[in-house]
This record gives sequence, C-alpha cells and structure tokens, in this order.
Amino acid sequence: MLHEVQACRAVLDAATLHAALTEGAGTALEQAAMATAPDLTCRLFLETLLIAESTVSHEQYARFTELGEHFGYHPDYVLHRQGLRAAA
Repeated sequence: MLHEVQACRAVLDAATLHAALTEGAGTALEQAAMATAPDLTCRLFLETLLIAESTVSHEQYARFTELGEHFGYHPDYVLHRQGLRAAA
C-alpha cells in the first residue's frame, strides 16, 4: 500500500477541491501504510482519492481494483467509489 500512496502523492498534494479535507493526506496515508493494516490503509486511500475528486490512470484504477480483490472487497467496491475515475 505504501507504494500506491506514494505513486498518488502528487495527486493528493495537488488537490484543490476539498483541500481542507485532503491537506496532509499524503503524509498521513504513508504513515498509515507503515503502521496499520494494509486493508485499512487501502480503504482510507480510496476514500481520500474520492474526496479529492481525483482522476487516476487506467493502470492505477486496475491496480486499485486488484488490491480491493486481494483484501476481499466486493468486486464492485472500487467501481462504486463514485467520483474516483480513470483518465480518459
């Protein structure tokens, strides 16, 4: 999970919409990835990207779906994070 958080760090840090909710999120998620269960970090990470209304690459979206499956999330968990979308 730490790799995924670091890969999206620029997106998290550059979020301007809802900035008050995502300020410092990159650092907090990196710390969570090192100190808590990966499952929890993954959920927090996806929700933070959703709040930031981030656009991610198709590769990242596919990876997030794979991670969700790995952690036992419902197959549509990532899909239903409405607002999280793959770049066109």
